[in-house]
Amino acid sequence: MHLFDRHNATKQRAYVSDFTRLMDEFMAAHPEERRSQREGWYIFWDRRVDLKAQREHEESEVPTPAYYYFELTDTHH
Repeated sequence: MHLFDRHNATKQRAYVSDFTRLMDEFMAAHPEERRSQREGWYIFWDRRVDLKAQREHEESEVPTPAYYYFELTDTHH
């Protein structure tokens, strides 16, 4: 049976996909990849959010019309 360790809580799973098994075996054989994995995570996820800039961006967005291939006021058929 496959064991899964996340945040120091070990639990057993009944089904393990081939991909999960492959990645578990790869990570066990290449522990140095954990560092690379964390560095990749920090690139995209662990950043401070500028709430004012986010709000300004959301307020400045123009809504997309439901059917944008022509304007609904167009009378030329």
